[in-house]
Formats: sequence, structure tokens, C-alpha cells
Amino acid sequence: MRICTAARFLTQACQKQLTVLNTHLDHVSDDQRRYGASLVLVRGRYEAAASKGPVLLTGDFNSPPTGNDSGAYGITTGKVPPVEVDRKFTEKYTPEGNQLPDFKFLDTRAVTPRFNVAANFATFTGWSPTVTKEWMKIDFVLGGSNRKWCVHLPDQLYAVGKGSREPLLIFPWLTIQYSPRRVSAACKVGAGMSDDGMMHSDHRPVFVDFNI
Repeated sequence: MRICTAARFLTQACQKQLTVLNTHLDHVSDDQRRYGASLVLVRGRYEAAASKGPVLLTGDFNSPPTGNDSGAYGITTGKVPPVEVDRKFTEKYTPEGNQLPDFKFLDTRAVTPRFNVAANFATFTGWSPTVTKEWMKIDFVLGGSNRKWCVHLPDQLYAVGKGSREPLLIFPWLTIQYSPRRVSAACKVGAGMSDDGMMHSDHRPVFVDFNI
């Protein structure tokens, strides 16, 4: 693997710990990507068990969700068994009591309700603004299967009756309407080009709204 940065954050309001792993996997060898993904999975499991809190994984996997080069994505999301990694690394980052043996990462796009997922899918454009057939999705925001997090739903339904605003209830005398609190998608791939035609990067930004 190229790199993985681990950072621990503590929320000021409720003193909850959040761990974020950010990685950039090899762009040439699928074997190296699989090895790097296996290392990340070991570390993610360790952080989830040690912190008892949410663990998020972001980064450029250079690995799409499907196809011959999807090994890294498959390993982190539990679809493919991990490969054996350095023994000393495993010993250092194995949770006490072998906690969370089935830990994996969940693709936030997959677990977000379809209504709250924006249309863009591809994250890598290769500096090609028009030849979309060459675009692919290789950048991800994943969340640990221990949860302690959820994707924030932007528009929540409310039931309005007798002048009150309550969480959604279905009764004949109530009128159902959307809350105006939020209007953006909870999970989206942003644009990579400004109005003047300048491309910011060969990747497009990925945005996910979380509650922890």
C-alpha cells in the first residue's frame, strides 16, 4: 500500500470519539491493493474495538466495486477474504479478547436510502471531461460495521396536525409534508469542473453526511 493515515477525534459537545482512516492504495498491482486493504481492515477492527466508537474509512482505493481489479474494495467490505499480512502488525493490532471477529466496512452509498443518493456515480475522470465511458468509481467513504454512526437523511417526513409538528404518523386527520431543514443529498459525488471549464483534479469529491 502507499499510505494510510489514522486520526482520532473527540467531539466537543458529547465527548464521543471518532476514528478516521484515510488511505491511498497502489494504482498498478491488484495484489498490493489487496495487501493494503487487508492491513487497513486489521487496523479498522482494532480502532473499533479500542474506541467503542465509530470508524470511518475514506480514500482512493484504485479499485472499483466490481471487475478484475475490485479485490481491495471486496476485502474492506467483507465480500472477499483478506490476505495474510505481516505477523507483527497483526499481533500489535489484534483487539483484546478477539473482539469484532466479523468486522468489515460498509459502503455508505449502498446503505443510504436511494432517495438520498445523488445521481453521480463515477469518482475518477482521468482528466477527461466528456469521454464518460472511461470514468469509474474508485474513491469511497466507508463506515465500520460496528456502526455507532448513521447517514444523515436530509429531508425527513413530518406529520402536521392541530398546529403541531411531530415525527411521521399516519392518521386520516394528519397532513404529511417534508421538513424544510435540509435539502442536500446525504451521499453524493460532486462536480470536478468549474464554470470556466477548469478541472480541479482527475478525481471528483465524495460527500457524505453522518450522524454519530
